[in-house]
Amino acid sequence: MPVHAPCLAADLTPLPSRYVVSDVSLECGTARHAKFSVLAWILLVAFSLGFPLISFLQLFRYRNRLHEPKVQRRLLFLYSGVL
Repeated sequence: MPVHAPCLAADLTPLPSRYVVSDVSLECGTARHAKFSVLAWILLVAFSLGFPLISFLQLFRYRNRLHEPKVQRRLLFLYSGVL
């Protein structure tokens, strides 16, 4: 099994017992490490795709009324810094 970057020391040499550098209580290659890796990937995908998708859906929903002040207030998180 290859050593992944979080399991390496700062000088890029593998740690003797292969613990995660940012949390030495978590040993690499264990079931617990795999669970955290899966969770990290899920959250990465959710946050990377979630905000743009929600923004698009909101803009699409109100596409014919974006000029109305009521809609602009509702979508303030998209208009802030633009108006």
